[in-house]
Amino acid sequence: MVTSDGEHIDTQSSARLLRHAVGATERALPGPSPRSRASSPHTGLWPKGGVDLKGKRVAVVGTGATGIQVIQTIAPEVGSMKVFVRTPQYIVPMKNPKYSQADWDHW
Repeated sequence: MVTSDGEHIDTQSSARLLRHAVGATERALPGPSPRSRASSPHTGLWPKGGVDLKGKRVAVVGTGATGIQVIQTIAPEVGSMKVFVRTPQYIVPMKNPKYSQADWDHW
């Protein structure tokens, strides 16, 4: 593959499985892939029971609003993560405070 900047990227030696999706118009692909044991949950159809990502290799496609939220949420628990993005965006940590039960009770 050659990017618009002329960078050559070897796409044949880095993945055993590639799932193609084009965003919201693409049919969701829940559950395991027919060729691997890996699952590929879509953020719009996230399983209610959650997804166990502890120590696993994870790929996130896109850094839109949902991608940004998913990346910072799962980063502490995954073994490794690759993020695939067409155009880099400027991102800063949210630094949201953690509220205690006493804070919630006060409100």
